[in-house]
Amino acid sequence: MTRHSQEQSEKDIHQDDAVEPSSFGIGLLIGLLFGSIFGGLAGAGTLLLLAPRLRKQALAKLQRQGLKLRHQAIEGIEDALAEAGDKTHKFTDSNRKDVEKVERRLQAIRNEQKGSFAAFVKPMFHARQTLDNGIL
Repeated sequence: MTRHSQEQSEKDIHQDDAVEPSSFGIGLLIGLLFGSIFGGLAGAGTLLLLAPRLRKQALAKLQRQGLKLRHQAIEGIEDALAEAGDKTHKFTDSNRKDVEKVERRLQAIRNEQKGSFAAFVKPMFHARQTLDNGIL
């Protein structure tokens, strides 16, 4: 065989094996279209069958989560109130001790002043009585 005839026969072989692009593309598009339609119908049917059950499950889940959040909020509030009570108690105790210290100090000052005032007034009072007794 000549080279030209050999190339011609190879070309004929490849053309016989090749699939026509137009028929392949149309078949693919039709298959995709039917597959999409069938898949959509199957999904819609499944959704219609399961929708009431899914809705009930979703509502139950929301209720559980709501109760859980409620309990967490209550616990948080109770913890905050307990902590505030503890801090108030500590503050009150600390202030009470400070007030008691101030009261003791004031009492000591008062006692000290009473003694010095009495020491100052007593001689004057005695002198006044002496004058009054002597003049009258």
